Amino acid sequence: HEKTEIPIPDHFNDMPDWVEQYLSGRLILHSRAKRGLKTAGYKDVHLVYESLLLLATSYRNMRLNKPEAKEEWEM
Repeated sequence: HEKTEIPIPDHFNDMPDWVEQYLSGRLILHSRAKRGLKTAGYKDVHLVYESLLLLATSYRNMRLNKPEAKEEWEM
């Protein structure tokens, strides 16, 4: 994915603000997803954040048909 220095939080309760701050205009966190964060049972919090980051960068670029984005996504 894109080379950035975006911090990855340790808790799900930081996610709505994190998405707004770092992924604004590229990814929207649905209200049901926000509500679900209160009872999220995923143990690998960092993996969830990194997945959102990947969707907002590499996957989004591929869907927008940006040059070389498909190869980057498939790596």
